[in-house]
Amino acid sequence: MVPEVLDEGISTGVDVFSSHVLYFLCMCLFLLFLSMILWKTFMMIHVAPSHCCCLLLTTHEHSLEVVGGEDLHYNLHKARKKGMEALHLHRVLRMVVPQNFIFLRSIATPLSTIPIARPPLRWISVSSQTCSARAGWFLGLGADNKKTNLPDIVKAGDPVLHEPAREVDPNEIKSEKVQKIIDDMVRVMRNAPGVGLAAPQIGIPFRIIVLEDTKEFISYVSKEEAKVQDRRPFDLLVILNPKLEKKSKKTALFFEGCLSVDGFRAVVERSLDVEVTGLDRNGTPIKIKASGWQARILQHECDHLDGTLYVDKMIPRTFRTVDNLDLPLAQGCPKLGPR
Repeated sequence: MVPEVLDEGISTGVDVFSSHVLYFLCMCLFLLFLSMILWKTFMMIHVAPSHCCCLLLTTHEHSLEVVGGEDLHYNLHKARKKGMEALHLHRVLRMVVPQNFIFLRSIATPLSTIPIARPPLRWISVSSQTCSARAGWFLGLGADNKKTNLPDIVKAGDPVLHEPAREVDPNEIKSEKVQKIIDDMVRVMRNAPGVGLAAPQIGIPFRIIVLEDTKEFISYVSKEEAKVQDRRPFDLLVILNPKLEKKSKKTALFFEGCLSVDGFRAVVERSLDVEVTGLDRNGTPIKIKASGWQARILQHECDHLDGTLYVDKMIPRTFRTVDNLDLPLAQGCPKLGPR
């Protein structure tokens, strides 16, 4: 009798153990399934129209790779690591995706067949066949400043953009207040990203400008266009109380954009050679001789300090939305390029 009872107990114990293992495996599968559903739901909820990304086309223009995130340079670097060529700005689109960095699998489908039910796709630049659209000011491709605790970029219409800014007291340049303003300006400019920014554009009526044009930015345009624009890279410049003097009667006409006039472009005539004097962020006097595209950026930013936007100097008939940037100039408009 005792052996029979023992065998029965062992059998019962094995059955109980097996049922527990089965229950445990079922729970694991259920939790895995639930976590996948929650993750997909989380991603859908965070596809908010307040965030942006870059949509980059590969060399064939029919295979797409979507890159999103805070920094355009970082995204392009990651794109290259995945074997995708980073092309010119006319191949960069703006669309709404989660702000988190994401790569989506390439899809082999013509661009014209891609549904655009989400908020607007907007061209940042256009065909490489002309120089008409290459402004060099990048708009709206960075992270939301509210997410990075940075000042917002002030938009056209705010009085601070239409009134002369005041000079910074040289004795205050090294103060924590002024240094923080400079740091914020540099971060906002790079975050936008852009090639220049004036203090009034973040709501501060001081005569401070920052500018920077990198090899990375210049690589987004064709070599031919960079040559026509006389565009060369230069390191970060911080100039306080700048005074600009035009050094040549030669001018050039190109499209310009502005972080404070988002979504539009217009042709502006600028001097090809300028000289700017002022103070650096340490209060040391500096003198900058610039030509070509750097001269254009300096004139654009110094205009901000006098309460002038590029639309105040534009050739009115060339004013257009970024979406229409690839359209030909209206009849009677001057030819683009040096004059």
